[in-house]
Amino acid sequence: MSHMAVHWAAMQRDLPLDQRMVLIALADRHCPDKGCRFALKQLAEDLAISEAHLLELLARIKTAGKISRCDTEGRYWLAFEKTGEGA
Repeated sequence: MSHMAVHWAAMQRDLPLDQRMVLIALADRHCPDKGCRFALKQLAEDLAISEAHLLELLARIKTAGKISRCDTEGRYWLAFEKTGEGA
């Protein structure tokens, strides 16, 4: 976990609360050199939402420019990072 990532995620007040909670959960799984990696099922369970709803929220967060996905390695990058696609 990166305290800087969690703090950054919590400060994204331009997102609706449900999206901000997903962003905070991603940030809680953040590693500065490896991005955010997680099991979809586990993250959905931790947030008490369905996997389908989680995927919808992740898409909205990505559209908002807060995250980008590295499809080849199955990880997400947070927008404040200098590394990662689209950051």
